[in-house]
Amino acid sequence: MFIYTFMAGIVDTITSAGDAEAEEYDPHKHRKIEKPTSYSETMIHLLKGSVGAGILAMPDAVSRLGVPAGMIGVALIGLIATYCIHLLILAQYEVCRRKRRGYMAYARSMREAILGGPKCLRAVASPISSVVDIVLVAWQLGICAIYVIFVAENVKQISDYYGVVYPLRMHICFQLLPLILINLIRSLKLLTPLSTISNLFTICSLILVFYYLIEDDLELTEEKFIVRKPQELPLFVGITLFALGGGGGGASTGI
Repeated sequence: MFIYTFMAGIVDTITSAGDAEAEEYDPHKHRKIEKPTSYSETMIHLLKGSVGAGILAMPDAVSRLGVPAGMIGVALIGLIATYCIHLLILAQYEVCRRKRRGYMAYARSMREAILGGPKCLRAVASPISSVVDIVLVAWQLGICAIYVIFVAENVKQISDYYGVVYPLRMHICFQLLPLILINLIRSLKLLTPLSTISNLFTICSLILVFYYLIEDDLELTEEKFIVRKPQELPLFVGITLFALGGGGGGASTGI
């Protein structure tokens, strides 16, 4: 509870005090959603957006800094990422409350926040809101592109084993039609069954991964405890953020 109180204090500090009528306004009670998701359905989507194939990249990230430094780095990045997401949601909630809106997109929230801030920054409110959209689109496209390649490589391994050999690019093309059909579904409520099935497959795959890990004795050589070169730090941070990602898409539904 301390971290929520602390972050709420920061939001109150960086924004001006609202009037009594605005303080009574609760954006959660004024959101108009045609097909809202329940708490359990939201948790299913949140789990699907946060836990996926990215977890399999964590060993590579830790190996770039060494086991001790890698474990500390993962915990530190996780804490910072969680703190930033919660701070973002609290700030977005505060902007919606003061503007008496049930919901605002990230770009609109940024614009309204800057317009309500120092006068010297108000001139750049519109350009910065556009930057928010650009960064979000680039972030999500990059993550989705990685997952498409990941799926294609795994399907190729299975098809090659059974003698059906196609280039990797062909397997990527084979995914085009299913991806288009799935992305035409805009309602999170309708996507709940797909997310549920996906979570079940993810759990089963992780069980198999850990089974093969503990099947043989684990060897912790002295080399794995050596701190690596600082040049590996940016790649470590990138892989870790990818594995812990989901903030761009998931946090937008968290207000």
